Amino acid sequence: MSKTYRVVHLQPSETTPAEEQPKEIWGYRAGKAGTVRLSSGKRVTSIMALCIYEHGTIQINGGDLIYLPRGVHSQSDNASTQFMLYITGDLIDPVITFSKTDSFFVEYVELSR
Repeated sequence: MSKTYRVVHLQPSETTPAEEQPKEIWGYRAGKAGTVRLSSGKRVTSIMALCIYEHGTIQINGGDLIYLPRGVHSQSDNASTQFMLYITGDLIDPVITFSKTDSFFVEYVELSR
């Protein structure tokens, strides 16, 4: 599932008319497990994954696996392991694979005119 929203910058440039200013379009992909392929200049801002019953992994652009331990369970405990990654660099048009996760969320922005 994917949702897209338009975010308008509130401080326009003094040299470019506001209607010609680039705008960021915010969106996300979410699911249980699988592969997210972003394209068309989308830049990832955060990645979240949740594991409850099994150990899971995340792989970004075919790189090293990020291992996620499963939650600790007992009859009175429904704990889970949540992984959150805030991207500070330029992760543009990536392929992100989630294996054996119970939920994932990938947030991104793209530049539009």
